[in-house]
Formats: sequence, C-alpha cells, structure tokens
Amino acid sequence: MTGSLRNTTEQQQPQYTEAVIRQTCASDIGQTFVFVIVEDIEDKLTYEKFLSAEDVHVMISQDEEGNRGYQNVEDIVSHIRQDDVTLRICGIRDADYTRYEDAPHVFPDAVFTTDQRDLEMMLLASNSVQGGLANWKSDITKVLPQVYEEARQIGYMRAANHVCNLGCNFKRKVKLSKVWDDSTHQLKDNWLDELTDLFVQNAANTQSPHYPYTKEKLNAFIGQKHLASEHAYNICQGHDVVWLLYSSLPQNNFDVKEITDKMIESYSELDFKATRLCVTLLNWAKRMNVNLC
Repeated sequence: MTGSLRNTTEQQQPQYTEAVIRQTCASDIGQTFVFVIVEDIEDKLTYEKFLSAEDVHVMISQDEEGNRGYQNVEDIVSHIRQDDVTLRICGIRDADYTRYEDAPHVFPDAVFTTDQRDLEMMLLASNSVQGGLANWKSDITKVLPQVYEEARQIGYMRAANHVCNLGCNFKRKVKLSKVWDDSTHQLKDNWLDELTDLFVQNAANTQSPHYPYTKEKLNAFIGQKHLASEHAYNICQGHDVVWLLYSSLPQNNFDVKEITDKMIESYSELDFKATRLCVTLLNWAKRMNVNLC
C-alpha cells in the first residue's frame, strides 16, 4: 500500500504539489508520510539521495500555473502547516542573498536554507564535488578560480537587486551571454562596464528608495555590505558559474546539464551531513519524531 501511494504521489507531484499533499494526507497512511518541499528538479535529485527513509517524499514546489521556486516552497509549507502544524512537512530553499538584507530575514517555520547562496554553490563548496569534477574533467578545476571572480561581479548586482528591491529582470535583461565573445570563448574586454550599464538601466522599480540606480550606488552597496571579502560561495549564483564553465571549455563537449548532473552525482553523504542544513533538518526530524535518512 505504501509503495502504491508513493508511486501515485511521485507521478502526480510535479503538478499542483500542495493539492497532492492535501489529498494524500486525507488518508490515514498519508498522515505518516514526511514531505520535504524543494525548489526544482536539481534540488529533488540532490536531497533525495540522502533523505531516503521509506516514508519521505521529496517534492518539487510546483503550483497550478507551473511556477517553481523559493516562494512556492515557503507558501506550500506555510499553507499546510497553518491548517495542521502536526503534519510532517518541511521545506528547503536556497539562501539567495537573504544574509545581506538590512533587517534579519525571517523564514517561515520548518523552512530551511542552503549553507551557501544556492544549491549549486553548496555542492561546489564540498570536497566530494571538487574531486568529482577534477576526475571527470580536469580543465574545470583549472578555470574555476577565474570563473568565480567573473561570476561574483554579476553576483554583486544580483545581491543589490535583491536587497534594494530594484526590479531588474536578469533572465531577460542582464545575462552573461550578452557580454560573451563566442569567437574567443571568453567575456568581452569591456564586459563588466557593459554588464553594469545593462544592470543600472534595467533597475526599473520606481518604488525603490534607491531609484534611479547608479554605478556609484552599486559600488557603495558592495562596500557597505563588505561583499568583496565574502567567499564566492555566498556571492555567485550557481547557474552563472555553471554557464561560465560550460562556455569557457567548449572543447570538452559537455553541456550545462551534464556539469550539474556530475556535481549532484559526486556530492557525498559525508559532505551533506557536515552542512548546517543537514543538522537543522535532523533536529527538526527529531522534534517531529520522524526519520529522514
């Protein structure tokens, strides 16, 4: 019976995650399940390696409109716990740039975060993933230091956008691909000036007290938050790092997904158990009297 319900849940889970959980919990056996809500497929593939107890279901945070992400993680966990705090549900989201907010960020109960900026950076911070990448494609580890320095520059902009609520759409308006030279397989000579110009031009939230935004304000923000002394793991967005790795090493004949897959495959239980995230999850499980691993 448990296996049947598990299969049904996992088949349906990418659609209307909250509705599937509510339907499952309406049964007696469903109330014995443990639900861990994560942002997207990469998170599911990573965490289900270690949160593998029989009744644990790691589920993607997809809503009725197909959206996924940290806000859905928080909403699903909060909505369900609001109705019944005894239900065994928690969430894992990327920390993003919450550590740099002017006031301490308040996360909903039973929602936990990655140690580093996001899942990919948490993986890259581990010895197992660093070793796995080196054994797979040694060129990756040779270019990683430069990639981190490049990715942290757009990371500063992403952090300012988040903290100052600037409303810049990076996916559409400010992308590293816009300042990439395909002929040389590297960023253009003036890439940082060009990218910064794109950022300040598209910081379009007129309701932000920082509008209009300028390069000078960005530099002041970096200094005020001491971002230059922060580790790249807290500043770089993982997707930027992986894209730069892929673009910088075209001769290796791999794509972005293969790099991410190798990172997930290489990530060890030993490294996961050493994270603050794992300790927090296990403490929550103990309070709820459930097993996660």
